[in-house]
Amino acid sequence: MSESESGSGSGSEGDSSEGMEATFEGFAPKEGDFHGIKNLLTQLLVGTEIDASNLADAILAEPDVSSVLKVDDGDDEVFGVISPLGLKKHGKAASVAVMKALIGEKCSKHGSAKVKERITAAISGSSGKNVAILINERMINLPQELAMALTGALSEDLKEAVEADKTYKFDEVIVFCKSVESMTRGGEPAQKKKKNADGASAAAAASSGSEVLFVNLEDDVFKQNCSCSFTYPQPESQWISRKGGLKERSCRTVMLLTASQLKKSWTDLESMLT
Repeated sequence: MSESESGSGSGSEGDSSEGMEATFEGFAPKEGDFHGIKNLLTQLLVGTEIDASNLADAILAEPDVSSVLKVDDGDDEVFGVISPLGLKKHGKAASVAVMKALIGEKCSKHGSAKVKERITAAISGSSGKNVAILINERMINLPQELAMALTGALSEDLKEAVEADKTYKFDEVIVFCKSVESMTRGGEPAQKKKKNADGASAAAAASSGSEVLFVNLEDDVFKQNCSCSFTYPQPESQWISRKGGLKERSCRTVMLLTASQLKKSWTDLESMLT
């Protein structure tokens, strides 16, 4: 929980405190962090019927493997959260059950046959593997370097937790994250690695001729290493015109990573940021 990073950033989009230097650290979540965690989950889960309060409770129930990003442990403001929620333990929690159903529904509509097979087996438990849904979210406009404060803490926490409890030895993780679909007005993919307004970098081109962009750097790294993934547009999401002849729409991306792919993602991310 002691991973720390320094950087300038704002607590929310358009915040007047932008540019203020602060040192962020990952702390074990506690009851006083409930509303901060819920607020972050709300921005991730917008457009779904997933109960953010129930999901926040599930995260609070896993203090040994979860972290919240804060300036000081005594502060109430939570800038980020990361937590692997094992489906064997939390799969029947109301929020996790709805999330599993949502992933299955969207996968059936937007995933390839291979993706459907892998994702369905993971969320249903039919694969026989120990699977977790990885919740990873933080406030907009924070420096990308802060990704290490959360992912680094999670890596260390899981190592320690597995020594005491093998149920934390996850074979696979499912990442559910914010993304943006981008293309030119003529329908061609946006140039790879082009930055969008949120500072997101382009991932692999989607089969539709568009590209998927990620706000958080680590999600881009997860995408590069994952076994499979699919992206779907947010409900009632509209194409928005951007500079340079681009247009974008808000989406969510679901990825499946094996334990070795997750470990490689952490190594790749550390190499990029150090």
